[in-house]
Formats: sequence, C-alpha cells, structure tokens
Amino acid sequence: MTSQHQSSAIGAIAIGIDDAAKAVGVHKATFRRQLIDTGLVTPRKIGHRTVYLLAEVQEAVSELPTVDPKAA
Repeated sequence: MTSQHQSSAIGAIAIGIDDAAKAVGVHKATFRRQLIDTGLVTPRKIGHRTVYLLAEVQEAVSELPTVDPKAA
C-alpha cells in the first residue's frame, strides 16, 4: 500500500493538485484557472510539496455559481 493510499484511508486534510482536481471532477488546468488563479483556493507548502486544504477546496466549490437544472 502506498503512502498516498494510506493518507486517504485516514482522512486527508491536505491534498496535492492532482487529487484536488480529481476530487472536484475537473482537469488540473481547470482547477488552477478557476480556483487557484482566482484566489478561491490558496496553495500551501509543506517541504517541497504544494498542497491544498480539502476543506478550502470544498468551500470554494460550494461558492461557485449554481446552474439552472433546465439549462444543464
């Protein structure tokens, strides 16, 4: 079992950009453009790794505009 799988098993509080984009369901370029570049999500450093707080990602997604179900 890799450390990545172990951390998800214990409930990660910070994740890398690949996992953050996957959690939202978008490509990482879209994640960067829509959430990081706009300031909705703040990158944080721990050692050499850049991580994103899962709670902040969830909050940012909840603040995105809603869509009329008839238009979707």
